[in-house]
Amino acid sequence: LKAESIEAAIRNSGVAVEMSLAAFRWGRMAVIDRAFVEAEIARANAVSASEAAAHPQLSAAARAIVDAVGAKGETRRLLEVRVPDLIDYQDEAYAKRYADVVKRVVAAEAKAVPGQSGLSEAAARYLYKLMAFKDEFEVARLHTDPAFLASLDARFKHGYTVKYNLAPPLLAERDPATGELQKKTYGAWMLNAFRWMARFKGLRGGALDLFSKTEERRTERALIEDYIGLLEQICSKLGAANHGAAVALASVPDEIRGYGHVKEKSIAAAKALQQQRLQDFLNPKTEKVAA
Repeated sequence: LKAESIEAAIRNSGVAVEMSLAAFRWGRMAVIDRAFVEAEIARANAVSASEAAAHPQLSAAARAIVDAVGAKGETRRLLEVRVPDLIDYQDEAYAKRYADVVKRVVAAEAKAVPGQSGLSEAAARYLYKLMAFKDEFEVARLHTDPAFLASLDARFKHGYTVKYNLAPPLLAERDPATGELQKKTYGAWMLNAFRWMARFKGLRGGALDLFSKTEERRTERALIEDYIGLLEQICSKLGAANHGAAVALASVPDEIRGYGHVKEKSIAAAKALQQQRLQDFLNPKTEKVAA
């Protein structure tokens, strides 16, 4: 039988014509080039996963945490994205701590400057940024994410290999001249190591978390606590006169970039900027004169 004859019969049937034609043609392609068909399936799944990530369906636990904040508008939208991500990052308790802090900021802003939400939005953005720092457990989780692996399968032909350029603080050597950690190439076996590490993310920050002992990880955890303390200070002194300065102050973590030595330098610059903006916040008259 010729393909044209079979397609003509499908059209003459008048039942689910387009779907049946597509099924027939994909079936033929699977015989000719099965790898191509499987790659297209993986590509479609990757797209679906990315769309789902952009418009997440909240679990009951995540929705309860978001609802408890009582935020509206853009602040709520930010929470709906970040709360489920923090649950995946660590657990529900970790996400709840994040939401509880944002809730206090939302309440303080509503009381001091009704109708404004800039401070709440900044807190939702930048507390999340600090809490979701990319440690070894998170790198492992992201590299073993099914959507990410499907996107690789869709992008490259069957039989491709993956190499990882990493600078683990506990293993990497330092450049003798600069003292900076040097990246090293690891083979495909690292994916299995990532899978094991991703399973033990619950150890993060605990006594059995060997990675947490490094200076970089201690600094990242300290940044979280310092920022929460800063938000508490802002909320206690917030008013109409210094609201703009408060938003700018709460947005300082936006200046933190990169990893390793790059991040170290940006943290130092951010701390200097924070001191400057803190003075503007505490002295709103000075802020008006400068404006």
